Amino acid sequence: NMKNILFFIFILVSLTLFVNLKSIFNSDKVSEVILMGNLQYSNEKLLSKKINNFMGKNIYDINLRELKKDIETDFWIESAQITIEKPETLIVSIIEFEPIYIWNKTTYVNKEGKQIKRNNTFIKNLLKLNSKTSQSDDMYKLYIEAQNILSQININITEIDHDLNTLDIITTRYRFFVNFDDFERKLREFVGIYDQFLSKSKKIQGIKNIDLRYPTGFAVH
Repeated sequence: NMKNILFFIFILVSLTLFVNLKSIFNSDKVSEVILMGNLQYSNEKLLSKKINNFMGKNIYDINLRELKKDIETDFWIESAQITIEKPETLIVSIIEFEPIYIWNKTTYVNKEGKQIKRNNTFIKNLLKLNSKTSQSDDMYKLYIEAQNILSQININITEIDHDLNTLDIITTRYRFFVNFDDFERKLREFVGIYDQFLSKSKKIQGIKNIDLRYPTGFAVH
C-alpha cells in the first residue's frame, strides 16, 4: 500500500543521508593534496611534509599567500602557485630554478641569467665557466660560440677557464689552450683540418692537450 511505499522511501533516503553524512559535513576539509612540477634539486621530502600537513583542515582557512611564501623559502624553488580545486583538493604547482652552468665554482646560473649561491649542493655533469676578468653572461656567450664550432666535429665542452689572455677549454675528448682574443679563428682552423689530424694522431697515442696559441699550427701532448 501507499503507506508502506512512503515508509520504504523514507528509510532509503535516511540511510543515504546517514552514509553520506560525514562527507557532507566535511566537504570543506582538504581530502587531497596534489604536488605538480618536475623536482630535481629542491627538498621534495620537506615540501611534501609541508603541504600534507593541510590534510583534513578547512580548505578556506588556508592562507594561500603565506603557504606560497613558505614554500619559496627553498632557494631551488623559483615560484610556487597554490590553487583550490573545489570542493576539497589543494594543488601546489612548482617551478624550479634550473641551472645551465656553474659560475666560478660558487654560483649556479639559469638560462635567464638569474643566479643562486651554490651552498653545499653539487650538481654533476653541469657546464663549468670560470673567469676573474669577464662577466658570467659574456663567458656563456663565448661558450655558445666555441661549442657551435666544435659541434661540427662532435666535441662537447664541459668547462672553460679564462685566465688573462688564455682560454683553457676542456671537452669530452681534448683540452684546448687558445688565446682569448683569437679563439674563434683558431678553433675553426682546427675543425678544418680535423680529419687530417685524426689520421696522423692514430700514430701518436694518448693525445690529450692541444695548444692552439701558436701563430701558425699547434702543438699536441
